[in-house]
Amino acid sequence: VFALDQTEGEPLPEFEVPVLTGEANEELFADLLVHMKQRDVSVDFDSRPHLDPAVKGFYSHDGIWVRPEEPRAQQLKTLLHEISHYYSEGVFHIPRQDAETIAESAAFVVGAHYGFDTGVRSFPYVALWAKDKKVLENNLGAIRKVSTTIIGAIEEITKRTSV
Repeated sequence: VFALDQTEGEPLPEFEVPVLTGEANEELFADLLVHMKQRDVSVDFDSRPHLDPAVKGFYSHDGIWVRPEEPRAQQLKTLLHEISHYYSEGVFHIPRQDAETIAESAAFVVGAHYGFDTGVRSFPYVALWAKDKKVLENNLGAIRKVSTTIIGAIEEITKRTSV
């Protein structure tokens, strides 16, 4: 094992994971909140200044928290990510790299389905967690399942509100 300063060569690539700015899909945002309410999952936007600003949100057995100080687009992406954790099987019992890869990839898929592109944040985020394409490949089934579940739930809400 070597310390980084004991090595030579090109520097390792660094990934910037930018905060999403720009337009958020407000209809999708509202539908996600309705869906979580239907599932009796609380979604909290209370300020928590004691938490590291890098923490944009989290999912726990108590519900979902999203940092309210972030731009609306980032809030929507974080909400999608945390809802994906909610739907991931065994999320508290699988390796963190798998859980984060599933949640961020599913957030990207659902966002893209509704015209909300999170790629500028999602791609480097997944690269940081997956590190090896095998991690992504091993989780494709879970990503598909979580994405399909969320999209199906949103479509049900859309059907009910348009009737």
